[in-house]
Formats: sequence, C-alpha cells, structure tokens
Amino acid sequence: MMGALGQQIAEALRTWDGLLRPDEVTAAAAERRRRMARAVNAVKAETEVRVSGLRAQRLEAERAAREIAELAKEKARLEAEIVTQRAIVDAGRLAAKARKSGGFEKCAAIIGLCAARFGFSELEILSDRRKRPLTRARHAAMWICHEATTRSLPQLGRAFHRDHTTVLHAVRLVPKHMEADPEWRERVMGVLAEVTG
Repeated sequence: MMGALGQQIAEALRTWDGLLRPDEVTAAAAERRRRMARAVNAVKAETEVRVSGLRAQRLEAERAAREIAELAKEKARLEAEIVTQRAIVDAGRLAAKARKSGGFEKCAAIIGLCAARFGFSELEILSDRRKRPLTRARHAAMWICHEATTRSLPQLGRAFHRDHTTVLHAVRLVPKHMEADPEWRERVMGVLAEVTG
C-alpha cells in the first residue's frame, strides 16, 4: 500500500513543471514555441491581409477622387458653355426684338454701334444693369436714336425696353456729359456721324 501511495506521490510530483524530466521539459517547451510561432504567423498573415485590403481601398479612393475631379472640371466646362450659349441666344432674341418693335432697324444699328464703340454688347446695352459706364453708353445710344430718327420717346423707350421718361432723361443728360467730357463727346459724335453719314 505504501508503495502505491508513494507511486501516486511520485507521479503527482513528476507532473509539476519543475519536476519534469529534462526530455519532457524540452518537448513541452518546443511544443509551446511551435504553438506561439503558429499564432504569430497567423497574426502576421491576418495583418498582411488587412494591410493589403487597406492599400486596395486607398488606391480605389484615390482613383475615385481623380474621377470626381475630372467630372467636376467637365461639369464646369459644360456649365460655362451653357451660359455662353444662353447669352448668345438672349442677345439674339433681344436684338431681334429691338429690330422688330416698330421697324427700328436704325435704332438696332445704333445700339450695335454704341455697344461696339463703348466696349459693351448689345445685350448689356438693353439689360437692366446700372453701372456708370454702361449707363452712359446706354444714354448715348438713346440720345443718338432721338437725334438720328423720327421715333417718339415712347417708341424709343420700347426699343430700349424702358419707359419714355428714361429716354427723356437721357436726352437731357447727354449734352451735359458731352460738355464735361470731351473724349466721351468725341465717341458719341463719332457714332452719330456714322449713323447719319
């Protein structure tokens, strides 16, 4: 009985880490190293998969950003082209309307000459904008139309898409501007000479 008990004690003592035989200790340590190496390799493989996935996502995001930038440039170009085409259509429509309103071919020609001489488009002359250089060019066109045609003030107002009082104001104001600014007077008189000559 003592022998069996001694054998059990010896077996129990032998299973403790410190009491294992050297070959058992070496085998257990080698097995732990193998398990740790497998775990490290698995973590490395998973990390590499994640990193390659992140690289692919980054490259895809950069490609998408380039495509978005190209599309934004194309959109801006198309919008600018649409604005230009609308302006051309509007200018043609307004010029045609000015020519058709009561047979104002001469007024339309005067508007075109004044626009060219003062550095504006016909559309700007007929627009509602009120910047001083544009307003003075518009007044000059109204005054020249008044001087060079037999149209009444209401008819001239319709040609410029305005009220007859605006034309009357221009007719009264232009001579004062001509007195104050000789260079401007020369431009106005040049257009008047072209129209009447």
